[in-house]
Amino acid sequence: MRYREYILLQRKGAIGAVMRIKEFLRLSGAFTCKLGGASNGQAYGRASAHEAGFSLVEVLVAMSIFMVGVAGVATLAGSAIKSTSSSKELSQAINIAQDKLEALQSVPFASIQNTDTLTARTELRRTCTGPTGTTSKPVYTCAASSNITLSNKVFTWGYTVSLLKIAALAGAPNPNVTNSILKRIDVNVTYVDSLTMTSKTVTLTSDFVRD
Repeated sequence: MRYREYILLQRKGAIGAVMRIKEFLRLSGAFTCKLGGASNGQAYGRASAHEAGFSLVEVLVAMSIFMVGVAGVATLAGSAIKSTSSSKELSQAINIAQDKLEALQSVPFASIQNTDTLTARTELRRTCTGPTGTTSKPVYTCAASSNITLSNKVFTWGYTVSLLKIAALAGAPNPNVTNSILKRIDVNVTYVDSLTMTSKTVTLTSDFVRD
C-alpha cells in the first residue's frame, strides 16, 4: 500500500512531500519515550530495531554530568591562574623591598628616622612618627608618601627604624638619637594577595652603622 501511494505521489510530482514525511518518521524514532503504561519498558515510536534511541531523562543526565565536569575544569584553571598571579606578586613585593632598602642607604644616618616630604628623591619622601618601644631601644615608624603600582596591583611600603646601640654622652639624656651608632631598618611592603584575597606583608631587614 505504501509503495503504491509512493508511485501515485511520484506521478503527481509530490515526491518531495513523501521525503519530508519519511524524514519526520525517522527523526521521531530518534528519541523514544518510555511510558508507565507500556509493558516491559516498550518504547513508543517508529524507529527500526537497529536505531537505539535516548530518553529525554538520559539526555538531561548526560548534560548535567558534562556541565559538572566543565565547571570542575574551569575552577581548576581559575585557581592555577590565581596561584601564578600570587607568586608573581610575592616576587614583586620582595623586589620592591630590596630596592627601597638599597635606596635608603643614600639617606643620612642621623636623619633616616625623620620626616622628609621635600627630598629631591620623591620615592623616598616620608612621614615618620615615634619613638615607641623602650627607652633603651626606641623605634620610629616611617610611611612612604606614595604607593607603587605594578601590573594594576598596588603595593604600599614603609619602614621602621630601631635604635639598637646608643653611645653614652655626658650631660645628655639617654637615649639620645643623635648619639646612636647602630640602627636596624625594617622595610615593609604590603599588598592584597590575588589567591587568598587577604593582605600580605613582606619584610626585609638591614643594619645601618654610623660611619
